[in-house]
Amino acid sequence: MSRLVKQCSRDDGGNALLIAVMVTAVCLSLTLVGVQLAVASSRSSGVDRQRVLAVNAAEAGVDSAYTAIQAAGANLPCTLASGNVRSAPDTASYSTAVTYYDAAGAALACPLLAGAVPAQALIRSTATTNTLGGRGSKPTRVMEALVNLTAQSGTGLDKAMFANGVLDTSLGVTVLGNAGANADVYSNDNVICGMGMSVAGSVHSQGDISTNSGCTVAGNLWAKGTVTTGLGSSVAGFVKAGTGTITAGLGTVVTGNLYAGGTITYSGCLAGQCFPNSSPGPPPALAFPIIRSDAATMAAWTAPSPGPGYTLYDDNTACGTIGSRVANTYAKKGTPTLLRTTCAVNHAFGASVVLNNDLAIFATGGFSAGMGTGYSSNLSGTKRNLHWIVPYGAGTPPCSSPTISTGMGMSVTSDIWMFMYSPCDMSFGMGGAPKGQIYGGSKITSNQGFTLQFQRVPTYGIDPTSLPATSYTTSIVYKRESR
Repeated sequence: MSRLVKQCSRDDGGNALLIAVMVTAVCLSLTLVGVQLAVASSRSSGVDRQRVLAVNAAEAGVDSAYTAIQAAGANLPCTLASGNVRSAPDTASYSTAVTYYDAAGAALACPLLAGAVPAQALIRSTATTNTLGGRGSKPTRVMEALVNLTAQSGTGLDKAMFANGVLDTSLGVTVLGNAGANADVYSNDNVICGMGMSVAGSVHSQGDISTNSGCTVAGNLWAKGTVTTGLGSSVAGFVKAGTGTITAGLGTVVTGNLYAGGTITYSGCLAGQCFPNSSPGPPPALAFPIIRSDAATMAAWTAPSPGPGYTLYDDNTACGTIGSRVANTYAKKGTPTLLRTTCAVNHAFGASVVLNNDLAIFATGGFSAGMGTGYSSNLSGTKRNLHWIVPYGAGTPPCSSPTISTGMGMSVTSDIWMFMYSPCDMSFGMGGAPKGQIYGGSKITSNQGFTLQFQRVPTYGIDPTSLPATSYTTSIVYKRESR
């Protein structure tokens, strides 16, 4: 009997051990499943957290770009800063691109070319987080926004000289400022700075800039293409060659930095001053402003307060004597006078025009002034505004005529502020010295000793679509996640 009891006792002990092992195995399996579920849940939670962080970072990139466009003024940004958004323990990095479109939906080159009018901007921001442990890919999200752009144009023209074509100056030409170095010169083509020329401002060109010996620029020198300076030239500001090279002649002095799309040859380079192959890009592009002689333009001149209140006269007969009638009739009216004529206004050798009033002449035939022609105010020191305007449409740039040309020694007293405008070529004779502004739609040539003292002259009826934008107002069409 006792043997039987002992045998049963040993058999039960084996079963109990087996059951204990099985229970332990089941418990271990459940624990492993629980751990696996916890790890999977944690990883899934981490991925979700990173995906949320990525989309927030992508949206931050869109918002940052939108702010940059709003704050850019006229010079809309082509490249946008990247950035990071951190939510411990993860970090998301975003990069943003922008594409501008015109009203027809065509993509525009950036920087914007002269005359380009952006109507919309598409902002696209891509954000990627750091790699989560145990995973080979990074969560990536893309946000985009479409923004409407409305250009806000300036109310006037601010260049001393503006050439839509080549700007070519001769020996000793001088461009003076009226408040320091503010007499800026601009061309949508090449600029040639003549020997000994002095510019009290900056020179910008959408082509190349070349200077002859002794050319002096009190501001910056910035070309889309190449910059070549002659012997003893000087630039008080920076020099930029957007896509080309900079070649500085012997004795050239540049106070600011030099930046070029290609090489820089300048013996005066100091440490940290010259930056070759830096792709500085072109200067901001400006379209040639449009001034017509149609009814709408005339209305802008004749409008009473707050307009200028000019009185309009049409005179299209006896063109051979129109110059005399300007001097003897329209300059003597005593109130602001606007003359519109299809004639060419020619002043003979030594003609004298004494202004009793502001006078604006729109002449589709152009203007010429013989040697020694003089303009003055009837009351010395009493300012008179004088406008010579060949209206847009009389010629289509580039064109050689109708033109504005002045003979040697044309004199304009300092109390006359003169604005000269033509869509075609313009040339100025030796020794002339007007105060005001020159805007040419084609080539501008100034001869030896010509001097222009910059003074902004109030000018009305400019087509607002041709004025440079000073800023853009923005409104969001949509903002959404994209692929």
